[in-house]
Amino acid sequence: MNPVPGSSFLYNLLDILNPHKKGISHAKSKKSGLRMVDKTVDGKTVVQGLFPIMSSILGLPLEILLEILKKNNMVIDWIDFYNGSVQNGWKYKTLRVRVSSGVLEIYGREYRDEILKRLDLYHDYKGP
Repeated sequence: MNPVPGSSFLYNLLDILNPHKKGISHAKSKKSGLRMVDKTVDGKTVVQGLFPIMSSILGLPLEILLEILKKNNMVIDWIDFYNGSVQNGWKYKTLRVRVSSGVLEIYGREYRDEILKRLDLYHDYKGP
């Protein structure tokens, strides 16, 4: 039995998308792979470790990833996603454009604006 609801979905996603199959952690750790780290106030599972899947050779578009997560009552940890993009050499402008278009298509303008506002605050805090 999987300890976290929706974890079978993540195991299947990992099997399909991660050729290294490094696993999923259910704890707040820095292991590589997908990690289910928390729940939002409205009960959605927060997932880390998604940037490498989107940016890998497989190139899963953010819009598709967001749609899959939305259908499975999950959301991206956007700070983890930001940090993954920085570690992979993305410029903030590139991240912002990709997040803007992906989130707008799946969640709409209001949600997109809130995500971008929070990413801007985090980016300003971290420094360019």
